[in-house]
Amino acid sequence: MVVTGSLFRSVAHCLLSNGWVDGAVQLVSDAADYLPPALRDASAEFLWIYGTLFLAGSMAAARADDRATTRAFLAEADQAAHRLGRDANHMWTAFGPTNVAIHRVATVA
Repeated sequence: MVVTGSLFRSVAHCLLSNGWVDGAVQLVSDAADYLPPALRDASAEFLWIYGTLFLAGSMAAARADDRATTRAFLAEADQAAHRLGRDANHMWTAFGPTNVAIHRVATVA
């Protein structure tokens, strides 16, 4: 599931960087339906990928001016960050509680 989550994350970043914010929001929403079964016994690697996916989604939702979705994506990322309990750059994610806080400010959620 780590690879699948990483693919979702990469495509979300690509969509966002090309201005396709609605597509990025939809992709992250679809991932939110697909990935949760892996959360029960999630490895740290999966949580880093999962969390950064939702941070990308929060940025896309903020650009789409969708505050409710922005907050929901940030909450999901925050849960993953708290499960990890620390910041790290594993799998090039730079993910943890600090990055969630930065995204909360960046999205003005």
